Amino acid sequence: MRPRPFLLIYAAVALAVTAAAWDVAYKWQLSDLRQQADDGLSLKSRNVTTEVERYRYLPSVVAKDERVRQLLSSSADQASVDRANSYLEDVNREAKSNFLYVLDTAGITHAASNWNTQQSFVGKNYSVRPYFLDAMAGCAGKYYGVGITTGLPGYYLATCVRNGATLVGVAVVKIDLSSLEKTWKEAGEVVSLVDRAGMIFLSSVDDWRFQPLYPISKADQQRILDEQQYDPAALNRPPLISNANIDPKADLYLLVQGKSMLVRVSDIPGERWRILAAYDLTPVNVAAGLVAGVALLSMALLFAAGFYLRERGQRIQVNELRAILENASVGIAVYDADLRLHAWNSRYRQLNSYPEALVRRGRPFAEVIQFNIDRGDYGPGDPRKQLQERLDRTRQQPAQQTEVLRPDGTWLEIRRNLMPNGLLVHTYSDITERKRTEAELAGHRNNLERLVEDRTAELVRVNQRLQQSVEQTEAEKQRAEQANRAKTTFLNAVSHDIRNPLNAILGYAGLVMANAKAILPARQYGNLEKLTAKGRELNELVNDFIDYTREGQINTTAFRLRPLVEECLVALEPTIEADRIAVVCDVPANGPELVQDRKKLGRIVSNLLSNAAKFTEKGTVRISASHTAGVTEVAVADTGIGIAGDDLDRIFEEFERVEPQEQRKREGTGLGLAICRRFAGLMCGKITVRSKLGDGSVFSFSFPNVHPKADTAAVAAAETARAGS
Repeated sequence: MRPRPFLLIYAAVALAVTAAAWDVAYKWQLSDLRQQADDGLSLKSRNVTTEVERYRYLPSVVAKDERVRQLLSSSADQASVDRANSYLEDVNREAKSNFLYVLDTAGITHAASNWNTQQSFVGKNYSVRPYFLDAMAGCAGKYYGVGITTGLPGYYLATCVRNGATLVGVAVVKIDLSSLEKTWKEAGEVVSLVDRAGMIFLSSVDDWRFQPLYPISKADQQRILDEQQYDPAALNRPPLISNANIDPKADLYLLVQGKSMLVRVSDIPGERWRILAAYDLTPVNVAAGLVAGVALLSMALLFAAGFYLRERGQRIQVNELRAILENASVGIAVYDADLRLHAWNSRYRQLNSYPEALVRRGRPFAEVIQFNIDRGDYGPGDPRKQLQERLDRTRQQPAQQTEVLRPDGTWLEIRRNLMPNGLLVHTYSDITERKRTEAELAGHRNNLERLVEDRTAELVRVNQRLQQSVEQTEAEKQRAEQANRAKTTFLNAVSHDIRNPLNAILGYAGLVMANAKAILPARQYGNLEKLTAKGRELNELVNDFIDYTREGQINTTAFRLRPLVEECLVALEPTIEADRIAVVCDVPANGPELVQDRKKLGRIVSNLLSNAAKFTEKGTVRISASHTAGVTEVAVADTGIGIAGDDLDRIFEEFERVEPQEQRKREGTGLGLAICRRFAGLMCGKITVRSKLGDGSVFSFSFPNVHPKADTAAVAAAETARAGS
């Protein structure tokens, strides 16, 4: 009858040890999982920050673009809107963001990258959005919400647009963070982003998206409705947890897809968000169960050993226990209350590389420690002190778990437990493979962190270079504006101080020549003719310089070609000798109504006629025109000296003069044909030449009857004229 109480007591102790083992293992595994979770949250938080930082520079770049400033100025026209829309569309496509758009100070969208879509933001009022209000108040705004127009969620980054010191609007970029969800899903992770109100707005769990994590306050609910941040139906969904006061350092537990999970929460630096991740507790429970099972098995083995020792004697019991322990995958050594080796298995000797002579029954634990000291397992130090420390620790801390790196590179996990009967059980497990795996995981984690840091640093450098480029562009623009003002001042001076007096001189000379030919001697009259010719040449030189340096603006009007050509021929007549050169006009009088820059076309015709007359000693200068399919072609042909084939490519260059060496020098600046080519380009036309040395030249200029940028009123006038004719 005596064994019955003993069995009950031993069973109770075994259950208590098993429960304690389970509890210790569970807490240890949970602590390890918690550390892994916190490390993972830190890395995921940096991933979120990196994704946002890729686009943070965009609003500032857009805000400093001249096209955007011009759009938001009071003088903006449709052309400004078109340029801004095109610019935002190009930048949005290159940056791979969702949308780029520009608001005025009232919150009205003036231009957007989706201007040509059915859901265009242009004309929409987003003044209720916090990113707009924050940018207007502090020149920077950020906000996550569902789009009012598109219904698509996204993160908005905004900055103010200034024209000088004046705030004229706000530039906004909307980015899609769903790529983070995709990454989390592909990795099989349960990760979510939560705003400070408690709403989950991004999650790898589809059912969690736009569901409160905890109860949202009435004030936040009203704010969400006022700002139209999320679908109102999201506010009616039940929260995942009931407590709104979440400590980021505390553990949360949720049931996710039928699995109990540990949830850890962390704040994201620089954002009013929190990131949470859930980790399956099944491996923790399994590991704790395994440890409890080992403990229970150990208790069972000890019970068996005790039973056999009691029934058949100490030696027989030890041998039978050793036979059982030989089949265990861990090394086991049992010491009695006097710290003498009582039982062991071969795995214990193999894992510790002990000789057979050392491992024998009754061997004092001190001699085993001394053997380890002698072979250098514990490193340098006083051998006696090392021995005493380990003996004291064993007596004072009978329950202990340690991990030891052996000199041969293997890792052992040593667990020491004091049994109720006074026996001290040591278990040894080879954890080398686990340690190698942990080291590899740590290395991968470090590599990922380094890659994230490198990428972040690269983005910062790119952003700095973009900022420098914007500043350089601004400085170059200011220098160009100063140069343009100086050029304008110079041209005004030339026009007023040189050309006007020169025209007056030529006018007076013409009056004198008209009445003095019969009065003055032939030599004096000839000198007067030379003076007039030189004056005309100087006037032409001044006109060439002014025309060549003027800004390339197009001023379109409605007119016909024949009257323009006749005006040019009248202006040319005083410069040629009728008995030497015959001028023939084959331009039809009933040509179509043109909507072009009349002044530039007149300049091209005058320059071509003047050149033809200048390089024709005797012969004919013929001007003709043809009209086909909305295009007009004007040709000026002469029977002059012609141009060598090698010189045809450079006659349109600035200050290039091509004349055979045996020919007399002609007056001119070398800018006439350069001006023709430049004006032809501005009129969306093309000028070509065919010539052969000694056989004359033919210059052809083709251009559209209606300039693509023609004034609407001028086009209407031309259509009215055609209808009347």
